Amino acid sequence: MSLRRGPTVSVVCPIYNRSAALLPTLASVLTQQFADLELMVGSDGSTDDSDDIVRDLARDDRRVSLTVMPRRGDPGLVRAALCGKARGKIVAYIDHDDRWDPEHLSHVVERVSSSCPVVVTGAVYEAQDGPEKVLRGDGLVWHPELAVLDPYAEPTRVAHLREALQVSGGWQSARVGYEDWDLWWRMSSHGIAFQPISSTTAHVTVGPTSRRHSVVSRCVLALAESETVDAAVAAAGVWACRGAPGALAQSFAEFRQALATDGSTRFGSPARAPGAGVPEPWPAESFAKGLGAIRVTQGGRTGVLLCVSAPVVARRHARHIATVFARRFAPVLQEMTRVLAAQPGVRLVPRG
Repeated sequence: MSLRRGPTVSVVCPIYNRSAALLPTLASVLTQQFADLELMVGSDGSTDDSDDIVRDLARDDRRVSLTVMPRRGDPGLVRAALCGKARGKIVAYIDHDDRWDPEHLSHVVERVSSSCPVVVTGAVYEAQDGPEKVLRGDGLVWHPELAVLDPYAEPTRVAHLREALQVSGGWQSARVGYEDWDLWWRMSSHGIAFQPISSTTAHVTVGPTSRRHSVVSRCVLALAESETVDAAVAAAGVWACRGAPGALAQSFAEFRQALATDGSTRFGSPARAPGAGVPEPWPAESFAKGLGAIRVTQGGRTGVLLCVSAPVVARRHARHIATVFARRFAPVLQEMTRVLAAQPGVRLVPRG
């Protein structure tokens, strides 16, 4: 008896109340030049006609399947359920308001391999109320420490060997956004390298309701303490006005140079070699905005702490951020402590 061969690629698509607007997304998958795929759609408790639209497509195309789930508001859980059923050697993702160019999967399948288990394409970002922004694939750069500090890529831009999920623990629940960053960071921490590729074949919709806007920055490294909130807030304000811009610019430049000559750095352009410089865009917007701020919070011996603040997706992630920050952004850390030590009502936290 012969067993039916599974498809090469399992395309995972979580949906919620998208209705007919979902059709361009699904059509961009089903009209791929690389057609050896299954399109797995997971409905996160949709209450409109989205499920019926997918069922109609499934009747006409055997590659399409629908899984209906109770509403949980977490696309990571939907992706986890679908990945558990995936039969493809390669898993690719597309969000319900994004699209692919027809050659997207052809480029992806050509590059994914045991030595290149995760690939990331460039993208055209289509804002609902603004101009398009193009992130060219040949301008991308990846490094294990960037995986700690920056979200790096939306799911629509990523494809990987299915085994990478088993190594890293797969998709997990996230009360707020960035469940994708959580997975990419865990993959990287297990030694899985991401390879940017030169294609710019994904179209990502950017809107004000994106879950990534709900992720807040948290304390990752305690610097100083104060007995009053007013003194702490004043000290943090001095840093923001006087110290942050110059110190951050210096450390970003040094980090960029370090990445350019680091053998672990992966470039999107095959012609680019270590030492040729790190291309723009870098750092990403979320990295530049979220890292290097001083946050005032409760804690410490006096009740008020001043900390390095950064976007965080897990407790262990916070510890990794602190390690990378102390290693790669020493000028910022030194300037922070110098500025805070000079402020009234503030004393530095002893460092072990």
